[in-house]
Amino acid sequence: MANGKLTQLIAENVSWKHQLKQLEDENIHSKTTLANQLKGGRQPEGQLEELENFQTRFLKMDEHIILLRHEIREQLYTLEQAEHVHRFSLHKIAEQQNRLGVRFIIIQESAEKLTREFNDYLQAIQLLI
Repeated sequence: MANGKLTQLIAENVSWKHQLKQLEDENIHSKTTLANQLKGGRQPEGQLEELENFQTRFLKMDEHIILLRHEIREQLYTLEQAEHVHRFSLHKIAEQQNRLGVRFIIIQESAEKLTREFNDYLQAIQLLI
């Protein structure tokens, strides 16, 4: 694998780390908003179950983010060691990077969908209050 390609993969991996941190921050913000909603007791009658559902989904998103962060960290370590690896192994590293990219996109889209649904829910219950 050309040194330029390796540098590109490392840069992509570092970018994912930063974007993943943003997803984590957004998830924390949503959980804080949810906690404030519960603490304030401002939810309409019968909405506690829906809020608990969002809480469960945010916690699962935390788990996905933590796992992906670990996988990205492992891949970055592998990429940094790739100069000393056989050419065949470099091909496998690039394939792993592609799979990791797909997982990142899936988690990113899931997190954005969850945040959007939660914000829509908050707007809807504001109309009921």
